[in-house]
Amino acid sequence: MLVDYTFFQGGILDIEGAVLNIHTPSETNKAIVDSLQGFVMQYESEYLGKLLGEKLYEEFSSYIANEGKTKEKRWDDLIARLVVRYSDGDSEVSKSPIANYIYFHYLRHNHAQATITGVKADEDDGRLVSPERKMIFAWNDMVRMNIRLVRWLKSNKADYPDIATDFELLETINSLGI
Repeated sequence: MLVDYTFFQGGILDIEGAVLNIHTPSETNKAIVDSLQGFVMQYESEYLGKLLGEKLYEEFSSYIANEGKTKEKRWDDLIARLVVRYSDGDSEVSKSPIANYIYFHYLRHNHAQATITGVKADEDDGRLVSPERKMIFAWNDMVRMNIRLVRWLKSNKADYPDIATDFELLETINSLGI
């Protein structure tokens, strides 16, 4: 996996409780991280398949599974563009369009809970606010990164000849659905 729970600590994609590096993480922290890792496992591969297309995704996922034991510059270059880590002075910050995609789906899923009597909003913390604005911001931020990434992939067509990006990843969204 290229992304993990640390992408959701602080910053615009912050998910409260997604920490394990504290002295004694609680069971709640572990449950949040485990839940988030499940989303990473599902949505990272979905994102990469939509970004690269089936053929390139299969090649790339084989390279990732091989954990770079055989170095290939084209895949290392792609990873460097998909996952950017930098220091903001006090801590390391990680940014990736993959994390934005996962965050969008995580918020959408956790906005309401399914029960045997139906779907309800979780009201344990008082009045809830719709996650829609955060979802839109995360999606549109991902789209901006994707546009730059697809331009780069197309300018390196010799290394990525079968690029077949799903246009959904290049379309911004808004609260009006237009």
